[in-house]
Order: sequence, then structure tokens, then C-alpha cells
Amino acid sequence: MTAPKHGAILGLLVALAVAPSARGADPDVAAPPPPATGARGPLFHPDGPGPLKVRFGLGALVDVLPTRVVQSEQRQVPQVTAEVRFGLPYGFSLDARLSAIVISNELAVGAAWSHRVGPFSFAVQDRQAVWYGYLGTSGFDATGWGYSNRPGLSIGVSWGSERISLTGELIFTFAQYAKLGDSQIVSRVQTKLAGTALTLVLESMLDAGGILYVGAGVLRTTVDYQAWIAFSDERAMLPYPRFLAGYVF
Repeated sequence: MTAPKHGAILGLLVALAVAPSARGADPDVAAPPPPATGARGPLFHPDGPGPLKVRFGLGALVDVLPTRVVQSEQRQVPQVTAEVRFGLPYGFSLDARLSAIVISNELAVGAAWSHRVGPFSFAVQDRQAVWYGYLGTSGFDATGWGYSNRPGLSIGVSWGSERISLTGELIFTFAQYAKLGDSQIVSRVQTKLAGTALTLVLESMLDAGGILYVGAGVLRTTVDYQAWIAFSDERAMLPYPRFLAGYVF
């Protein structure tokens, strides 16, 4: 009876060894899904949407201008925003950003290069921007326009489904024009440092593929950049906060 017992034990060991592979071959047992090759990355984070992928964002931002600039007028300046970013190979990407509120409308286009080290990502970027504004009240009409350049650096970190990015920018203006009424024209054609901007953005990657984002920043700029209609000779740079939120498709 010893031989049969040994045979039974050997058969049991063989069965246990074969069982895991048999279960893996069972079509009724769900296997982990493969990585989604069509998944897109973030909009603001240095990583970007990925090579040959695109992200569109719609949202709003609010600047709270200093009382020293607007005096007794409304300090909050809300704007509707639209953004698009297209990923290129080797860490490059192109983007365009539009913000509008009639009194101040700006379109910025630029490029960036990013590099990832573990959970951290870094990017260098540069944007060219043009703006146009109009203000019409009873007995007073004014228009303004100009263009600027914004080089910057970004650092980002990935944490689960969250993407956090901090971006610092320098704001250089090349020219500014303002027309008051029918004939009076004020212009400044010179390159100068108009200010700096530091913005923190949190992007929450949703299971459906979209992204919810919120952010806050601090700008420190000259008076005529903050509110072109003032067009003051004041040279001081004044700080003010910015808040933004939106959805990425």
C-alpha cells in the first residue's frame, strides 16, 4: 500500500502545480487590461498630452487688480479661456491660449520642451502673445493693442491620478498702443520687463478621460500691463492674485 500512497501524493503535487496555469488559460477569468495606448496626458503639466496627441481646455480665470490701479472701480476681472496643446516627439509640444472679456482679449502661441526624472517633470517654454481691448461708455471710447513675449520654466509632479505643476514666467512687452476718443493716440514702442507670473495648477485625471483643473497664481506687473486703459507713467510693479478653473477634453 506504500506505492499507491506515494503515487497519490505525487499526483496531488502535480495537480497543484498545474492549477495556476490552467486558471490563467481559462477564458472566463478576467485578466488585467493592457495599457491604453490611446490615453492622453495632461494640459498644463510639463509632460503634456503625449506625442501626436492633443488636449483642449475650456475654463475661466479671475484677476483681482490692486486698488492703486483701479481705485474705486471693480477690482475683479473675470475672463473666459480656451486652450489647446499638441504633443510632439522627443518631449516637444505646441500650444495656444485665448482669454477674452472684450475690454482685454489675448491670444498666446508657443512651444515647450519637457523631460521627466522619476515622478518629476521639467519644461522650458516660450510664448508670443498679442492683445486687443475695447472700452466704450457714454462720451468715452478707448481701444488698445500690443504684443509681448513670455519665456518660462515649469516643474511638475505626478501623484496617483493628480498632476501638479508650478510655472514661472517673465513678461516682456515690445509695444503698446492706446487710442482715446477720435484722435488722441498714446504709444510705447520699446522692449521692457513688464512683470513676472507664478502659477500653481492641479489637474485631476478622470477615469472617463477628461481632466478637472484648478489653479492660483501671483502676478507682479506694471500698471499699464495690469490695466491698459490706465496707461499711467507709474513704473512700480504691483502684485495681484489670479484664480483659474476649467475642464479639459
